[in-house]
Amino acid sequence: MDQLKNARGQAFDQLFVDLLRASHGKIFITIGEVRATTKNSLIRRLATQTNNTVQDHMDVLEDTGLVKDATLDDVASTIPK
Repeated sequence: MDQLKNARGQAFDQLFVDLLRASHGKIFITIGEVRATTKNSLIRRLATQTNNTVQDHMDVLEDTGLVKDATLDDVASTIPK
């Protein structure tokens, strides 16, 4: 958050999009894991709805044209292999 406080204009926009897209990508993976492993139908339904919302947010961020490859690479590096 301190990074955002000090950024202005285009630098703020870029930082905001990169931080939000990275965090959304990471939580998307986590929600998918919950969805895939839970036996609770209510939790599966909630995870599906949540992932749909997170996906929508990622689409909006990507539609700005500001998401950098490095941001996507950062998210990809957190996926267990």
